Amino acid sequence: MVGSHPRSVKEFVLDVMDVTDEEVLVIKWDFRAGMYLEDLSTGNTYRLGWINRWKMLQPAEQESICRGLNRTDWLVALELAPPE
Repeated sequence: MVGSHPRSVKEFVLDVMDVTDEEVLVIKWDFRAGMYLEDLSTGNTYRLGWINRWKMLQPAEQESICRGLNRTDWLVALELAPPE
């Protein structure tokens, strides 16, 4: 379900795949730094740290992830803040 609301990390990834119609974002784990997201199209990563995939992300955190991955086009698709 798309919209500006809290989502778990897993829900965020699934919603991105839903709006892009492709598996473009994956959750990965690094034993030194914890969880991170990887954009398979660009190779960009976004570190989330020592959390699990069920941690709830507030809309501002979701916006930060989109901007950090240089994917401001996802902001509108996910009904977050429009790109600046």
